[in-house]
Amino acid sequence: MKKTIPIFFSSDDNYLPYLAVSIRSLIENASPDYCYRIHILNNGLNAERLSLILSMEQENVEIVSVDVTHVIEPIAERLNLRDYYTVSIYFRLFIASMFPQYHKAIYLDADIAVNGDISALYQIALGQRILGVVSDDIIASHRDFRRYSEEALGIPYRRYFNSGVLLMNLDRFRMEDIERKFVYLLQTYHFETVCPDQDYLNVLCRDKVLYLDRGWNKMSIDGNYSGMPNLVHYNMFYK
Repeated sequence: MKKTIPIFFSSDDNYLPYLAVSIRSLIENASPDYCYRIHILNNGLNAERLSLILSMEQENVEIVSVDVTHVIEPIAERLNLRDYYTVSIYFRLFIASMFPQYHKAIYLDADIAVNGDISALYQIALGQRILGVVSDDIIASHRDFRRYSEEALGIPYRRYFNSGVLLMNLDRFRMEDIERKFVYLLQTYHFETVCPDQDYLNVLCRDKVLYLDRGWNKMSIDGNYSGMPNLVHYNMFYK
């Protein structure tokens, strides 16, 4: 039997057109040697638009919609949201508990174009690290963001990572009790964050991540990268 690679996206109705592009690009670069199971985490989506995305399935690519309303509702009032952020940014924090059958998974933001076979990312060994990540070029690009990372979060700005691409060691995520710690911080404190879910993950997983080649989360702000941009991320204001 072919090995199954679990892949997760989060989306609301506004992001469905971009999600469709991301999934299509993933499919076009998928290897016939693997099965790809794509999960779309959401709290309710337009049925007609969703059906178009689900129809993109093919022999070795399964696409399923997963409603996480029951998970997010108990903490919804405490979630820090601003600008264009919606509750969907927090869904990735619950993958480990919602899918105990998986030991490892990939999480991708919906504003990513996939240029290479995602199975190569999945094969990277994490050892005891919780996540495989890429440092965030946007945080590193501005003095105020660098100060925020170092003075508010206590993370050296060059080690502050972007949460739009995560290679997740789900066994370790559960062992380190990351979800419970996140909910505890959320219920105990209420403070402004720059990148809400990302800031929590940086603090909770500090020094327990593997930094990957930047080509696995090539951000559009960075014009100097000369390697292979396997995943191009149109994050923040560069969409």
